[in-house]
Amino acid sequence: MTTTTILLLAAIYLAASFVQGLTGFGMGLIAVPLIALMFGPQTAVGMVLSVGIAVGLTNFLLHRKQCQYRRVLPLALLSYPFVPIGAYFLESVSADLVMIILGAVIIALTLFAWFAQSRLVMVMQTHGVGAAFAALAGLLLGAFSTSGPPMVAYFYAGDTDRMRAKANTQLFFASTTAVAVAIHAVAENVTWWTLAWGLPFIPVIYLATHLGVAVSFRVPVARFRILTDIALIGLGVALIGGNL
Repeated sequence: MTTTTILLLAAIYLAASFVQGLTGFGMGLIAVPLIALMFGPQTAVGMVLSVGIAVGLTNFLLHRKQCQYRRVLPLALLSYPFVPIGAYFLESVSADLVMIILGAVIIALTLFAWFAQSRLVMVMQTHGVGAAFAALAGLLLGAFSTSGPPMVAYFYAGDTDRMRAKANTQLFFASTTAVAVAIHAVAENVTWWTLAWGLPFIPVIYLATHLGVAVSFRVPVARFRILTDIALIGLGVALIGGNL
């Protein structure tokens, strides 16, 4: 691997980790497409997942005081049994179509929250809604190796405190990343090669994640909400545009 490639990877991981630390999501959305230009999509997914546990744990530890453990951990555990179901039964389902629908749902929930936040929070906190989103996350993790979009939609739309929503999302990600890594190891996307070229960048990722989190803590509450709203709409647009 050339010096130019190493510097490019460092820059990609730096930017993606900073955004993840700042908003609570987005690392894979930024890093995978850019790394795929150099190594191909399967290797890119493996390289990002190889450092995903470090990112998830760092984000979780920095937000651990805001996490609602009794709310989030049961949802993470609930998602596990749906992973093999998704892997087995959803093989024929179009990943592009699912991601387009999820993108539209994220945009719709974000826009709806601008006009009826309290009503949306009430709906999201209705008994069984969280379980439904967790089950969907497990199915998607098994079928398409991503559980992020449904849980981002659930936590961010269902809480008036965006920092708490961010913290809960990090706890869920930290609790399920190992499952995603195991799935991709079986699929041979996570290999010794991807580990060898992912793990050396952990110091860069750690520092960038810390910086993103530090900035998020300094942003006033109202501005942080606007920031995450913009990021959520960007996530939805990227999911739709990237799968058309």
